[in-house]
Amino acid sequence: MPSFISNFKQRLRLPRMFFRKPTREEQIHGGPPLEFERPIPPAPWRGIAVSITVIVIVATAAWEWHARSLGYSPTLNDNEDLWTTTRRKVQPESIVIIGDSRA
Repeated sequence: MPSFISNFKQRLRLPRMFFRKPTREEQIHGGPPLEFERPIPPAPWRGIAVSITVIVIVATAAWEWHARSLGYSPTLNDNEDLWTTTRRKVQPESIVIIGDSRA
């Protein structure tokens, strides 16, 4: 019975510009259907990875420096006064969502 969701026996047809071309022998003799292989282009991958890592670290440090120069700093402003002020804002007709931080 064929599946209406997917048929695993059907081959994926993708444009040839992204995959290897069949060899002359495969073209002449036919043979089994080609498996698609995506060639990895020759590039200085290690240099690219190091450059991106350095860029991300510098950008993060610059953003952190900028935020600190504006007066922001990491704090945990969670004390009894904050909870008391927040509880006083709740009116009898208010909707309150109780749960963990995902709520």
